[in-house]
Amino acid sequence: MATPSIELTGPDFAAGLPLAALDIGAMVLGHAHGSPMLLVRRAESIVAIGASCTHYGVALVDGMLVGDTIRCPLHHACFHLDTGMATHAPAFDALPR
Repeated sequence: MATPSIELTGPDFAAGLPLAALDIGAMVLGHAHGSPMLLVRRAESIVAIGASCTHYGVALVDGMLVGDTIRCPLHHACFHLDTGMATHAPAFDALPR
């Protein structure tokens, strides 16, 4: 529905990021290869996903991590961190991973 409206701010993930900059449960907004990205650190993994909700383009960094999902702060669409798939409406399109 919406195109990402997030500016390319924060660290360039393609250049690397110190692990110490990403606590467990933390989300860091940055970019890689011209696209806004969100890094999420879980206990055993780090996931890179698109930074904008596919429903309305809202920044997911302002959302909530709930288990293996990230929840949009505006309309509460949910996306699975492992697959990027939308798991709850109003979003239907997956996040890029």
